Amino acid sequence: MPTDDAFAAITDGSVEEMKRNPKLVKDFLTQHILGYSLPPQNLKNNMKVKSLNGEMHMINVIDGGKILVDGNEVIAATAAKNGNVYVMDKMLDRSGRRSRSIADELRKRSDLSTFSSLIQRSDLNSKLSRESGPFTVLVPNNEAL
Repeated sequence: MPTDDAFAAITDGSVEEMKRNPKLVKDFLTQHILGYSLPPQNLKNNMKVKSLNGEMHMINVIDGGKILVDGNEVIAATAAKNGNVYVMDKMLDRSGRRSRSIADELRKRSDLSTFSSLIQRSDLNSKLSRESGPFTVLVPNNEAL
């Protein structure tokens, strides 16, 4: 479940669009709901889970219990009588992660901007922007560069 701050951080107009389109609201909500209870003690690193809208999400448990869902940090976990609530610092990506290219993924991450700008200036940008592949890119973050 995203926080109010996560909603406030959206500047692409999608919140306004959701207010006008009930189907988008349902898609958004079901992307954030699993059809089963998953307590924190059952979470594993590199665990794939499927939301009610059919999207697959990756859960990572790192650094002594820090939980990430698709890279978004879980800042609180609460047990309820009918399941569990995980509060995240950001929303799950609404644009469909699998539909973006590697180049798109690199561009959206501010901590990878140096590497991304090098890719954009090289002849690799077009290759990583197309549906060709598959590729695996091992990216140093800005601090490493």
